Amino acid sequence: MSYAKGTSVNVARSLDEIGTLLLRHDCFEFGQFSTRETSTVMFRQDEVSYKITITIPDPDDKAFTLTPSGRFARTKEAADREYQGEVKRRFRSLVLVIKAKLIAVEEGIVEFQDEFLAYAIMADGQTVGQFVRPALKETARGQPFVLALPGGGS
Repeated sequence: MSYAKGTSVNVARSLDEIGTLLLRHDCFEFGQFSTRETSTVMFRQDEVSYKITITIPDPDDKAFTLTPSGRFARTKEAADREYQGEVKRRFRSLVLVIKAKLIAVEEGIVEFQDEFLAYAIMADGQTVGQFVRPALKETARGQPFVLALPGGGS
């Protein structure tokens, strides 16, 4: 199942919605930047910076350039429509994720810092999730969990 497949909501409107949601939760310094491969939303709340990154599909991917059977090429216009639709769909999914997290905070189910912890930016620019994920994989393989802090501290 692909959430928001066929959405007509453009990326700018999705980003505006994210900004509005975050502002309602005392998140400031909201911004967004994109590369060809990713799009990142950044914001601050309570002196902590956060970033959430989604992948942007390759416009030359066969999912866009070929018909669903994979036997026929789409026209450039049709391929671009499919590609743009997928980009819009991914941004709607990002809105949904952020909205769900903020509803959980509003309802007192979780604390903001806990819900967004994986996206908190550390001093070296990594998110907590990027930093901790390799150690969790090692733990799953039976290795002891060793948390080596950036900068050589312990």
